[in-house]
Amino acid sequence: MVDLIEVSSFDKNSNPKVSELSTVVLISAAAVTSSFLLIFIPNVETISLSIFLVGYLFKFKSAIQSYLAIVITWEFIASISYGFSFLVIPFKATGWFFFLLSGIACKKRKELSRIELIAIGMSLTLLWDLITTIPSAMIIGNDAKSFWSVYFSSLIFGVPFYAIHVFSNAYMFGMFPTIATPIKTTLRNKVPSMLI
Repeated sequence: MVDLIEVSSFDKNSNPKVSELSTVVLISAAAVTSSFLLIFIPNVETISLSIFLVGYLFKFKSAIQSYLAIVITWEFIASISYGFSFLVIPFKATGWFFFLLSGIACKKRKELSRIELIAIGMSLTLLWDLITTIPSAMIIGNDAKSFWSVYFSSLIFGVPFYAIHVFSNAYMFGMFPTIATPIKTTLRNKVPSMLI
């Protein structure tokens, strides 16, 4: 991702709004591309970490813009790859919004340990999985009792997939300092107006 930012045409004399928009597009492209490369490995993705990263690094407005760009672009790509399900998108966006809010909340701390980051990644991913399982129960369950039966059955049968998702994100969140430091340094030199 740093290489993308390095080779882009940022100029100290260019319009800051154009530079900020370019950065949002580049960050979104890197997030979506890295996840797309992993699309054939079930439940392994980089979108969650990327959204946490923009929440952690960017000012609120830039973080929201990046979040929206990442989610909208990813859902377009995922719809082409997996098929379109409009009902799931608001739940996925809600789950990812918790990643964004956590990134924003974590920036108040000077430094997070790898253990804390792993715990954050695992907790948020589990929450995301719990939220995004709701639509299947809504579609299949026709009353409250069947909704809960379908919901908990989906959770039980989905355990292997949830485990892959939680542990792959735990690994990626453990790598967060290694990933975030060079990106932050590059962005501070290129578009300081976006960072806190």
